[in-house]
Amino acid sequence: MIIGFIFALNPIPSTSNNNELNNANLRVSTFSGKIFIDNNWTEAKAGGICTGTGTKSDPYVIKDLIMNGGGVGSCILIQNSSAFFRIENCTVYNAGVNLNDGAVKLLYVQNGLIIRNTVYNQRNGIDIEYSSDIIVTENNCYDCTGVQIFYSEDIYVYFNNFVNGEWGADFIFYAANVSWNTQKKVTYNYKGNSFTNYLGNYYSLYDKVDVDNNGISDGPVVIDQHKPTPIIVDRYPLMETIENYEITESLFISGFSLLYFSMIILFTSLGIILKLKRKKI
Repeated sequence: MIIGFIFALNPIPSTSNNNELNNANLRVSTFSGKIFIDNNWTEAKAGGICTGTGTKSDPYVIKDLIMNGGGVGSCILIQNSSAFFRIENCTVYNAGVNLNDGAVKLLYVQNGLIIRNTVYNQRNGIDIEYSSDIIVTENNCYDCTGVQIFYSEDIYVYFNNFVNGEWGADFIFYAANVSWNTQKKVTYNYKGNSFTNYLGNYYSLYDKVDVDNNGISDGPVVIDQHKPTPIIVDRYPLMETIENYEITESLFISGFSLLYFSMIILFTSLGIILKLKRKKI
């Protein structure tokens, strides 16, 4: 594990549509060296790298850091972990240019939330490999591939900005149950009107049409153009960057993991079926 202070070699780019957000991040953030956690969260916490206890109600939190990767390797690398954790409000850039490098890289992990970070100027913003139960939301990814996924499942990528990079992902290889929109319909305000719908991500390179003016494009975005079958798409791409949408409720299914929520629905349905069968008898 490595943490320390380094100088920024590249400034925060001024071409982003999210300068106000970037500046807010910088006001509360600290320059940091690279972070490597190999399931040694207790040591990381003792070293001041994170807070929390790794439970669902009190996850480990890495927060408010500015990190320059120096053009080599990954900047935040977490591996071999099943603890609950969150990476939040970090500005990470200039990671390595190799296929498996990333500003944030997750390898053999579960139960992660990557939220409200800014990643840019590298090959991959967020690289997820051999992992499951990961949510990526409210991030700004530009001048890089936003999210790359290998051999993973139950990955949820929604309400992010993908600007001046790939559509959002370069490779999704042998991944199962990867969703590019919110887990449920949410209520939001857009241009003074209220709507309820699923929300995807914003893609600056995608030509968008919105006849009903609800802030969601009428056509999907093809996420992975390297894998035509099955076609992986974002069916609810946003017309504008996420700052233009006021969310009036939680983006998450609170109180339940998706698996637990699905099991409740399954057992409830089975109970109804059994009751109906008994009545027929």
